[in-house]
Amino acid sequence: MPFNEKLPEWNNAGVEPPQSKKDEGFSPGEKPPAQWFNWLLNRIYKAIQELREKVVVKVAGKDLSSNDYTTEEKIKLGGISKQATKVESSSINGNIKIDGVNAKVYEHPSSHPAEMIEESATKKFVSTSQINNWDSKETSTGAQAKANTAEQNAKNYADTVIGSIQVPVKSVNNKTGDVTLTVADVGAETPSGAQSKANAAASAALNAANQYTDGVSGALSTQMAEYAQDFNEHISDYIRQPGYGVTAGSANSYTLTLNPSLPSYVAGVCVSVKIHVTNTGAATLNINGKGAKSIRDSKGNVLTAGKLLKDIIYTMRYDGTNFILQGEGGSGNATASDLLSGKTASVDAGDIVGTIPSKGAATITPKTTNQTIASGQYLSGTQTILGDANLIPANIIQGKSIFGVAGTAKVETFQVSGLSLGANGTYTLPFTPDIVFASGTVNHSSHSGATNKTISPMTFREYSSFGFEITGNIFKNTSKIIYSGDGGSDYYSVSALRIMAYKLL
Repeated sequence: MPFNEKLPEWNNAGVEPPQSKKDEGFSPGEKPPAQWFNWLLNRIYKAIQELREKVVVKVAGKDLSSNDYTTEEKIKLGGISKQATKVESSSINGNIKIDGVNAKVYEHPSSHPAEMIEESATKKFVSTSQINNWDSKETSTGAQAKANTAEQNAKNYADTVIGSIQVPVKSVNNKTGDVTLTVADVGAETPSGAQSKANAAASAALNAANQYTDGVSGALSTQMAEYAQDFNEHISDYIRQPGYGVTAGSANSYTLTLNPSLPSYVAGVCVSVKIHVTNTGAATLNINGKGAKSIRDSKGNVLTAGKLLKDIIYTMRYDGTNFILQGEGGSGNATASDLLSGKTASVDAGDIVGTIPSKGAATITPKTTNQTIASGQYLSGTQTILGDANLIPANIIQGKSIFGVAGTAKVETFQVSGLSLGANGTYTLPFTPDIVFASGTVNHSSHSGATNKTISPMTFREYSSFGFEITGNIFKNTSKIIYSGDGGSDYYSVSALRIMAYKLL
């Protein structure tokens, strides 16, 4: 009976979603790729198509449809009568089942007559060596093939001989005219003779093959023994390839077991070992009980504590006296604070990155207080501390020092206070000073409306050949004479004048 519904054909195979998406399914609002839907619809179409092709369709009035059997099977089933007996195997030894009932068809005898297992004139036991000899003999098929080859060779030879006969022939084997020739007349081999020679050739070939096989077998056995010896010697050659193992023993007295065992210590022996405990000082290695040998670093130095770290694999090679660490890399006890910032290095503790800061060029001007350059930094630029050409003893008062320079200059001083000078008045100092400090009141009386001025506090002025000025007024001098006025119509008077004069000697 045909199916009524049309298959939902969908031929785009699409792309199979990952297993994780199959497990969790689509989420609300998710927009899966179109190729996933193509894959799903194609799988549904293919599954329904397969079901239609393989499903058993019930037919009214029949137990199974006509599509369940091939034509050959239908013919076989059609030849079985309704009264046929069903025969099948039984789980009981010697029985079969007929229509479901066990029936005995054979019973093994409980005992056997002695002649079945005793050797007699007609019954012989075969030894293992005889079996082996028979197994090595040529088979009938092989012998026949060799005989056929020999026969063909004989025929080929006969054809060659006959083909070499020159015609016309006047007589053959004393026979002339129209005669019937035999193989003997032309020197050809008879069939029986060819067969005999073929058998002989086959036997000789078999003997030669057996001899060759025996020779090859013996040579092969010898060669395999040599290969085995070479292989055993190779795997125990710890110079050409390093042995490997995990150490045992104490922190500084390591032991190692190699398989095959190390024959002896010779220069060049190499091992790779996984250290089971970190060393605490000088260390040794004893392989297969051959004796403890000192382990040295790549420079030949005795190991220090922590040179061999737990669970790290090291390769070392024997130099005839000590085991020398190979490919050791960087070493040392530097820390990050010993290395310039941004620079890296490999030390005993591993890789480090420097932290020392860098200070560029700077200029330092001396002050009255100390200035410092902080420690723990790298001076990448020139640090300039300013100097002064005037920093000499002659410019420093005796009894004082500046930056370690002791002064040698002597100063003569003079001071007077409460001095009053009238207009164009004069006062003579005991010496011509270099520096003058003055204070007091200046009376400007030459112009009406002019205001008086007070000099306070003490005012510093340099005393020179041009005099010195105080708040706009000129105190002129000749040598060490101080007077007020300018020699013209302007004049001044000074009251409560205080003068401090200094001269460098």
